[in-house]
Amino acid sequence: FPADVPSLPALKRIEWWHHNFASRTGGINRLQDVLLLAPNLEYLSLAGEMWPDALDRGSIVLPKLKVLRVRGINAMFVRQLSMWSLPSLTHIVVDTMPHPFALVTLWECLGERAQCIELGRNMYFLTGDYLLMAFHSCPKVQELNYYVFFVMHPRFSRTHRFPSLKRVRLNAKPNFSITQHLKCIQLHLHAYSKDVFPALEEIVLMGEEWHSYVNDPGFPSIEAVVRARGITVRTNTDVRIPFFGLCSLS
Repeated sequence: FPADVPSLPALKRIEWWHHNFASRTGGINRLQDVLLLAPNLEYLSLAGEMWPDALDRGSIVLPKLKVLRVRGINAMFVRQLSMWSLPSLTHIVVDTMPHPFALVTLWECLGERAQCIELGRNMYFLTGDYLLMAFHSCPKVQELNYYVFFVMHPRFSRTHRFPSLKRVRLNAKPNFSITQHLKCIQLHLHAYSKDVFPALEEIVLMGEEWHSYVNDPGFPSIEAVVRARGITVRTNTDVRIPFFGLCSLS
């Protein structure tokens, strides 16, 4: 049936779940056809697995796209992204990457452009040191956002040096598989030092969940170590907006 796409010059945000059989019908059911008629897009969220017959080697140019959010896409989908022109892309949100090589491929294709990275609230990120992987692949990243109980604490060594990072934002949404909460917080906060991140200015504790942790008798000693390194620790416990999209490069 006809599924033509109208011109969408005012469209700024798309949330898209790719479906291979639907994509074959083209038009409004096919991502590439929609993007060609949405030149002013600023935010794009992608999910689903792309099969080889859905790949398109045509030219997709999104000159104003700033934020890309990926939700379980496969490596084939990432390869499709690598063929697009995204000159304004600075912010990459990764909800989850269930395919073993998809995240590696994503950083290989787009890591050089990332100035802000966010990792989602997903147990997947507890299975490996995905923060260290991101820093190795994203040399320009200035801000890092993640859920402290859903991401393995990074293991930086003295040989590591990442000079661009300025800010880390941590969210404390609960993960009921984690029992030693204060120990987990300590491992994350103490992982950051000026030796590895010479430009790091602050660690921001985001969300009202931090109330119970910052008031714990053991928290001041953890915080003191970070402050002694010349890194500010501040709380923003009254935030009422979702964690995703908090990136600010100002």
